[in-house]
Amino acid sequence: MVDDILNQIDEARQLLIDSQETLLEFCRDTKADSLEKRFHVWKHYVTKEKHPWVIHESDVPIVGKMVDDQWPYEYDRHRTYDWDWFLDHHSHAVNYAEDPWCSITHDEFKELLMRENFGSFVFDW
Repeated sequence: MVDDILNQIDEARQLLIDSQETLLEFCRDTKADSLEKRFHVWKHYVTKEKHPWVIHESDVPIVGKMVDDQWPYEYDRHRTYDWDWFLDHHSHAVNYAEDPWCSITHDEFKELLMRENFGSFVFDW
């Protein structure tokens, strides 16, 4: 019985690995489904890009711009900042900041995260 369960888990894990390109294409296609559903799929099932060093605007446009504009005030050395941190940061900052990355809506920010498939970066300075 346990062997059957383990085999099913291994098969499901392989299916997820094999489906990454299709899942990401679905998430990026604004006509495929609602933002809510596409973001749910991206959040829970897509393997995201992880950057082992600090990023800049040239690496990931809006997220990198946030880093460039707020470095070194918002970031602690040797800490990993993930997409969820940026999404939360954007939702608070958009209400009062005048930075260019605050001019986009929260939904547009989610679309950008999916388009860039941004997962995280390590502030390695």
